[in-house]
Amino acid sequence: MIKQEPRTFAWIDLVWLVFLLGLAALDPILEIHKQVTLLAIGLFQIFERQFIRVAGPRGGAYSVLVKILLATLLVSHTGGMNSSYYPIYYLPVITAAMDFGALATLLWTALAALAYCSHLYPYFQSYAQPDGGWVIFSPRSPTTLTSPNSPSAIYFSFWQPWW
Repeated sequence: MIKQEPRTFAWIDLVWLVFLLGLAALDPILEIHKQVTLLAIGLFQIFERQFIRVAGPRGGAYSVLVKILLATLLVSHTGGMNSSYYPIYYLPVITAAMDFGALATLLWTALAALAYCSHLYPYFQSYAQPDGGWVIFSPRSPTTLTSPNSPSAIYFSFWQPWW
């Protein structure tokens, strides 16, 4: 972790709070789980530096992890993959970019992406998969990935003739 001066309430916190207020104004407005989760995210954003100080040397990592978990909770309560609240995942990613180096930021971004993709599980359960369920996810035909010339087969399975 890059050593920096511990900051207090800064301009970026104000930007994030305005962002959270904008999310709170989106439909469904009367959804209590959404409002409570956004309030928790906002309070955590305000008191994040105090949390990092109390948590010790790994406080920055815990902070990003808490933000990922709160973002996942918000998205799961507002429709999962169909949620319009997916931009909330920018919060932990930008926090990681401000507090860590490039490699750690990349790893935190991958973890945030995996947390978002965890909402795909219910959709996978709703599809009837034949034996060897990987066929559903292959491009257009089951033989595409097993053909001798896979790159051209993948290309031609997506290519649509103009006629």
